[in-house]
Amino acid sequence: MRLLLDIGNTTIAWALKEKDIFQSSGRFFYQHVSIIDDVNKHLGNLDAPEQVLISSVIREENLIQWIKLQWQCDVWQAKTSSVFAELKNSYPKPEQMGIDRWLAMISAWNEFKTELCVIDCGTAMTIDLIDTNGQHKGGYILPGLQMMQSQINQGTDRISVDVASTGQLFPANNTKTAINHGAILGMVASVEYVHRHLMNNMGSNRQSIITGGDAPEIIKHSDIKMIYRPLLVLEGLSILGDKAS
Repeated sequence: MRLLLDIGNTTIAWALKEKDIFQSSGRFFYQHVSIIDDVNKHLGNLDAPEQVLISSVIREENLIQWIKLQWQCDVWQAKTSSVFAELKNSYPKPEQMGIDRWLAMISAWNEFKTELCVIDCGTAMTIDLIDTNGQHKGGYILPGLQMMQSQINQGTDRISVDVASTGQLFPANNTKTAINHGAILGMVASVEYVHRHLMNNMGSNRQSIITGGDAPEIIKHSDIKMIYRPLLVLEGLSILGDKAS
């Protein structure tokens, strides 16, 4: 049994995989100062895995040491590279690309092997384009839903809002709803701009793959056809880990 961990800026996504089958999965919020306690709280009671695969956007050597002591197992950490199979990273310095973006592209390319738009709606929203030969054409990084709202909270007085799912993006008649709808509208508009102005130049086999905690909100409010893969990054982590072993 393998335990896969995708450590983002605010959440940790996890999954248990036995051979080629994901047995269980989940996601939880964590604090940087208490990451070991948070991981222990949510995952400490698991049976010891044979190996733990980690994708992390933060440096967390203490957590890796805790895992080794907790489960007495091997720990492997994914790194961004310039090439994976036919997939080619466009960054002159590949290590500067977030590992979660790279794993999402690996998973999407491994499944579809065609022109792709890969969207990850996490703390930040990333949009990446890949051509039919597997060449990464570049991408975008935008504030995610909670980040947009928190920036408004921090930058203004007497405004405090919470993230909330909404059925419609109508113009609001109160500040809380206006900020909530505006943040979602900004994300949806970004996705639709990329599709209408950039992906129209791609072939008829192009696909759009979306993942991340806010992906259902984007899908709900967009008329763009997107394939939802909630475990996209973890699937990429598993693929890369298999190749490394």
